Amino acid sequence: MEDIAIGFLGAFIFAGICARLFFQKTGITDVILLLLGGMLAAAFFVPTTAGLDSYVPIIGTFALAMIVFSEGLNLSLAHLKHSAFPVLFFGFISFAFAFIFIFIFLFLFGWQLYDAALMAAILASVAPEITGSVVEELRARDRIRNIVKLEGIFSDALGLVLSLALLSAIIAGHESGALGNDALASLVTRLPVLLAYSVLASAALGTIGALLWKKLFCRIAGRFEHLSSLGLACILFAFSSYLGANGVLAVFIFGFFLGNMKHETLDSLRWFQEEIAFFFRTFFFFYLGLIVPPQAFLSQPLLIVAGVLVFLAIAASRFLAASGFASIWHMGQDYDVKLLRFLSQRGLSAAILAALAINYYARAGMPTPPFAEVAFLAILFTNIASTGWIFAQARRSLTDRRPLGE
Repeated sequence: MEDIAIGFLGAFIFAGICARLFFQKTGITDVILLLLGGMLAAAFFVPTTAGLDSYVPIIGTFALAMIVFSEGLNLSLAHLKHSAFPVLFFGFISFAFAFIFIFIFLFLFGWQLYDAALMAAILASVAPEITGSVVEELRARDRIRNIVKLEGIFSDALGLVLSLALLSAIIAGHESGALGNDALASLVTRLPVLLAYSVLASAALGTIGALLWKKLFCRIAGRFEHLSSLGLACILFAFSSYLGANGVLAVFIFGFFLGNMKHETLDSLRWFQEEIAFFFRTFFFFYLGLIVPPQAFLSQPLLIVAGVLVFLAIAASRFLAASGFASIWHMGQDYDVKLLRFLSQRGLSAAILAALAINYYARAGMPTPPFAEVAFLAILFTNIASTGWIFAQARRSLTDRRPLGE
């Protein structure tokens, strides 16, 4: 049995590589292939994921730490200086609009208030690992490329922090018997103080961690510098959570300061982190497909309606945010505005957070809403829509005989 599992792991890695190469050749994102591949595997080859489910909290938490660490490493202070305020503004309004729209749609669809808030937080941010690669493939102008990449990193980090805070509050409220709309309202009133403490404590711990790595760990670790940074990121995550701060934010700030230091190993460290992120990306998109077999939609067609509503909420919120941002910052080129409107893909963080929410609800003995199914459809629909728009733009550029993006 162990031999089969090892062989399956190897095939799984090669499937991820082939899906990525397919994206580079055709422009069809590998996310769609992995999600549908997992769904087909669930239908014909893998009848249950019981053997994996118990490991999801550990794997998912570690994956989140590695994702935000990688995002911090790739966030350039030089680029942030030139476009910090517009990027933060666009990232915030895009996230806020998406959160509000998704929350309203799901609440009106019959979800509990706290479940709708958690699902909205999970799906409110774009996927920087997808939008960043798309603007590179499209050869977008430098300004729009920086805005898209930095906005994705910021909104993704915001979504992770808020989702994990809400999930912890919901589980704690259930265990104490105080879960309900009043408890959620109490959380909202205390949220500014909690966020202020979380941000300040996490920023301090992340900064201290970066200084420790530069002054101590990288000098004594020798050729194990990459592993020492990974180990310190994990320790920071755990220690920050223990102190009541936010482990995701602490690791993100640790990665940010590390990525903007002058050190000869940083480029290889970024490559190392990208390979780790690639593995988790492949695993969680495929796993999300595994836990959402086709029978789930055949037996409950209303799930498709919920998925369509969430997709419409995402599309409408993105359109409003991008249009408002473009008018305020006077983005003259029509193509740039369209690009911001259509790059609304949801991705890895949504897949991981949905899997974590399901697992934590099950362990707490709570009735679990269809987090996986809605996240699956939101990721699938947003990626299909964006891919369709990209193909339409490519066809238009060929017809007009001019470069894409002009």
